[in-house]
Amino acid sequence: MIALDVSDSMLIEDMGQFNRLETAKETIARFVEKRGSDRIGVVIFAGESFTLVPPTLDYPLLLEQISKITTAASAHIKDGTAIGVAMASAAGRLKDSTAKSRVIIFL
Repeated sequence: MIALDVSDSMLIEDMGQFNRLETAKETIARFVEKRGSDRIGVVIFAGESFTLVPPTLDYPLLLEQISKITTAASAHIKDGTAIGVAMASAAGRLKDSTAKSRVIIFL
């Protein structure tokens, strides 16, 4: 599971010519494109969190949804940085998985 911070602080432009959110989205897309048989899901969070994409092998769908990610306000969630809530959401998606390894990546 990928847990992506979409709080307002991710709009800070300190990553070269892009803001933190756009840089994170680009990094996620490159990561997904290099996967071949891993189920990947995405949780977005700010002051609260929700699952944007449950674990899937449908990489085109995953990449499409990642490209549409914007800020907390656009996702209609409270602003903030509720990392614990994001971790619980991501872990909840992984708890019933039978995969040999289960990983949560925070950005």
